[in-house]
Amino acid sequence: MELRSILNLVLKGVKLVLGVIIVILYRTGSNGDFLGVGGTWNLNEEKSPDSEIVASGVIVGFLIYGFAILLAALLGGKDHEDSIVDAIMNIAGGILYLAVAGTCLHYWHGFIADRNLEDSTERVIGLTLGSLCVFQALFHLIDGALTCINVVEFY
Repeated sequence: MELRSILNLVLKGVKLVLGVIIVILYRTGSNGDFLGVGGTWNLNEEKSPDSEIVASGVIVGFLIYGFAILLAALLGGKDHEDSIVDAIMNIAGGILYLAVAGTCLHYWHGFIADRNLEDSTERVIGLTLGSLCVFQALFHLIDGALTCINVVEFY
């Protein structure tokens, strides 16, 4: 195997593991209950269902996509390395994860639990979730750039 193929597999594995961690925090980060990303500009309001629907779609959708691509790569397929579709999906994933991260970090940065000025574990986990989404976006953009390089070299 080439170094580029190994790097590609490792990067896809890291994205998958990070995606699982993000799903777990998103779903159970509030003392075992749903944490969410927030998504309202007025911190006195409830969380926005529109933002939660988009965030759920991005998080779960790219987790499923990442699992399928990694499984295909492990079964011997190399088409993903020079696929324009994979490049587009990774760049879209990077942009969408950045949007989720921005929404999450904005909401949880200003969050105050029950009018309490102390940091709450819910807030800390929310900020962690947003930070992990930033890293996930970065990994998607790196993977997209590597795939674009492979596409250019292939054609």
